[in-house]
Amino acid sequence: MSCPKLWIFTVEHRDNVTTSGPRKPTIYPIAGTDEYVAVQERAFLLRLPGEGKTSAAEDAFGRVHALQRRIRQGIHVLSRFLRLSELADPEDRKRALESLSKTVEGTQDWTSLFREEMASLQDRVGEEAALWRDHVIEAHRRMERWLGQAVREWKAVRKQAGKVPVRRGAGGLSLRRIRQLERDRTTLISWSNHAREPGQVVRMARGSQVAQRLTARLNHLKEDRIKKLADLLVMTALGYVYDDTQPAGNRWHRRYPPCHVILMEDLSRYRFQSDRPPSENNQLMSWSHRGILQTLKMQADIHQIIVGTVFPAFSSRFDAQTGAPGVRCRPVTKQDIEKAARGEGWLAPELERLNWTLEKMRPNDLVPTGDGEILVSPAKWDRAKGVKVVHADLNAAQNLQRRFWGGDEASTFRVSCDVVDMDGKRYAVPKTDSFFKVFGIGVFESTDEEGVYRWVPGRKIEKKGLRRGKLSGEDADENEWLEEARELQGKAVTLFRDPSGQIYGGRWLTAKLFWGWVERLVAARLRDRSWEPEAAVSERGK
Repeated sequence: MSCPKLWIFTVEHRDNVTTSGPRKPTIYPIAGTDEYVAVQERAFLLRLPGEGKTSAAEDAFGRVHALQRRIRQGIHVLSRFLRLSELADPEDRKRALESLSKTVEGTQDWTSLFREEMASLQDRVGEEAALWRDHVIEAHRRMERWLGQAVREWKAVRKQAGKVPVRRGAGGLSLRRIRQLERDRTTLISWSNHAREPGQVVRMARGSQVAQRLTARLNHLKEDRIKKLADLLVMTALGYVYDDTQPAGNRWHRRYPPCHVILMEDLSRYRFQSDRPPSENNQLMSWSHRGILQTLKMQADIHQIIVGTVFPAFSSRFDAQTGAPGVRCRPVTKQDIEKAARGEGWLAPELERLNWTLEKMRPNDLVPTGDGEILVSPAKWDRAKGVKVVHADLNAAQNLQRRFWGGDEASTFRVSCDVVDMDGKRYAVPKTDSFFKVFGIGVFESTDEEGVYRWVPGRKIEKKGLRRGKLSGEDADENEWLEEARELQGKAVTLFRDPSGQIYGGRWLTAKLFWGWVERLVAARLRDRSWEPEAAVSERGK
């Protein structure tokens, strides 16, 4: 959610849609009518100051942030080092020193001094407890002074990097900038409150002035982001386009007809672990969404624009056009490859996990990490490429409007079920009314293949405690955290299928089996870059 992704649609009579010309319009059916359709007009990203491509100014801040990460590491090492004083057994002391020394990375002066102190203590691991404790505390004091000097240098460099002209355009109102300032604040507080004696617990005093100015700045940035983003959304909905090349006061120009409805994700119920990129700061994202939605409704009401929400679960995991499931990927840069060669950065551990070789990686190659801005799904109609690549957030916005226009039928790839064991078989009974509206009455029956279910239409299972058809789709989604606990107990199961038919021919699978096949298939096709049957995961994955 670094910046809003917008799709603009119109509702038109089917007979009035022009299908001639070099580009055919993208049309979506509307549930409940065959007469009218939704026609895609345009798609784009709305960028606030500081969002978009990196710049020289971002690089300057990047150096400051890298130093800050090292300092946070140093504070953590100091805390662990102080606990060494409580160890009595020489072998325990030795192992703890070796383990702690491996965590000290980097080439800064203080990291080298940290390693020297730990090496010198290795010769003292056999000393009696009181003497050992004194040596650890003395070494901790020296390490603390060295790290304190690094903190002062970081604060000075951070202050210099924030000055004009470096500051201009760097970070701005982006969530990335706000996240980084949150980390800066946490680092300052952690340094101010780190323990200086064994067993000491330091809590922030009431009325403390530590990072107070930074806290006030953060609050101002958050409020400013909400107001400017809501204003940007409303002006765009009214058909205006912003031109920053024009003089101040004359930068908004009306170019398109106004919209009557603004549709947003309802992130208040965004709880699915398998749908959530690991790198997302969900607390910050939810705060931003709540504030924007509230402010947007107030501003839109002035212009008689309706603001609605659609539940977003898995909107960024299925391709909006084909229905195929996919994996979020990160593009590789030249710098990523250079860092991986040194064993640094995010790429090296991902290649090890995937069993890929660094020598074959090229800039712009895609790596399935689960948290990138690119969604890659298998493309059965184009085996020369093997995959379809789209922007994950633009694709999610397109999925939201499909759910808005299509109703229940647009989201029939996932269903939560109660589990019933009967007559040597395992049955899964859907719990939502929306599922039965599309598929009719029936149950899922387990097959000989573990984790694979088949739909048995017309069959009913009566058992005390079953909630068949008692929940709406949204109610079931809200209770997802409860369902995860019930699944661990074997009382519930969540099934997925591939509407495009490429994963197990579109059959219903348990979540673990389904997403495992999706990741392996996408990873194999990205690795090969061309369709080769012997390199495919399985014929069943076609």
